[in-house]
Amino acid sequence: MNGLNIILIGPSSSGLSDLLSTLCDANQSNTDLPDRAHETDSTTCFQRSLCIDKNNKLNFFCINELENPSIQMDQFSKKILGFILLMDNNASNPIEDLERYYHMIHSHLKTSALVVGVSNLADNRLLKLTDYSRCLRELNNPAAALSFNNHNAQNLSTLVQALLYSVDPGLEC
Repeated sequence: MNGLNIILIGPSSSGLSDLLSTLCDANQSNTDLPDRAHETDSTTCFQRSLCIDKNNKLNFFCINELENPSIQMDQFSKKILGFILLMDNNASNPIEDLERYYHMIHSHLKTSALVVGVSNLADNRLLKLTDYSRCLRELNNPAAALSFNNHNAQNLSTLVQALLYSVDPGLEC
């Protein structure tokens, strides 16, 4: 079975694990990654796979609270499709968080795509999607920034579709 890897990354408050659990069937196996992925107490990392058909699957690697940029991101580099960076708009400084996570994965973005999902937009009226888009443009990455609700499986599907479209704009999902 062929698999493409998608890495979900962001602060734990962004709802990474909730979003992934909402999409993936609870009967799917939850496979812990090697111990080297657990370099700090504040880092958790797990994998879920979602079968597309009998020959293909998407592997989601979910990384919460990546405080240590020395984490071995290269372990994910085979067949990496891209990153979905999830941000919590209610965090104390979400734009700073966006910049910090972006710089941690920047070297991998030369060969993979990026989509940014922002939760809690309605709760924080100070920042809007346009603020995240502006920040991404300033970082020289015109990635899509989309609103999401981490308890809605359709939202992860939308983020994955945006990632697929950024890789292949002619793709039909």
